[in-house]
Amino acid sequence: TLLGDMNQSIHPYIETGSYEPVLDILKEKKSAIIKLTKSYRSTCEIVEFTKAIVKKGEKIDAISRAGEKPQVIAVQDEAKLIDEICKDIEKLKEEGCASIAVICRTAGEASDVFEQLKKKTNAIMIKKDDTEFRTGVVVIPSYLSKGLEFDAVIVYNAGNGNYFNENERKLIYTVCTRALHRLHVFYSGSLSGFIKEIPSELYESRII
Repeated sequence: TLLGDMNQSIHPYIETGSYEPVLDILKEKKSAIIKLTKSYRSTCEIVEFTKAIVKKGEKIDAISRAGEKPQVIAVQDEAKLIDEICKDIEKLKEEGCASIAVICRTAGEASDVFEQLKKKTNAIMIKKDDTEFRTGVVVIPSYLSKGLEFDAVIVYNAGNGNYFNENERKLIYTVCTRALHRLHVFYSGSLSGFIKEIPSELYESRII
């Protein structure tokens, strides 16, 4: 059994495009491609939001589990981004979120954010060499978040400076789909075009 998700092909230089080559390699008469389209991770609202990022991606159907719409939050002063995220973390804790991920674009950005967050909240950093997954408030680079799930996901900065190349479309999709119940997308400056393309009725917009 081989499992995969084309929507989460986050490596910019590897794009197979389809599952057909797998059948060619196996060359087994009983081999077959079965598409599993039902998403059990996220709420309907998060699924609809993330589906709009990969408009031509694999089909996704959400189970009937309702929740809050994702929030897209503009922080006008980038220097206040950490402070606003800290406030958001405390609010999410009060709402019962046991696992909260602050997902950053790169390892370098994640390291900088962690150094600032740990002064204000009890956060831990997830690195590529970690062998044990820990809950609570975690800071993690985008490429390490694949395969994980959290009660709440805070996208650190979905500005156009972080997610703008077309080969990063599936990366921001993968980041956002880590959220089970809450998805809060923070940005400063110009919002990523991938998020701008999402119909406004699928999320709540705020300016701080």
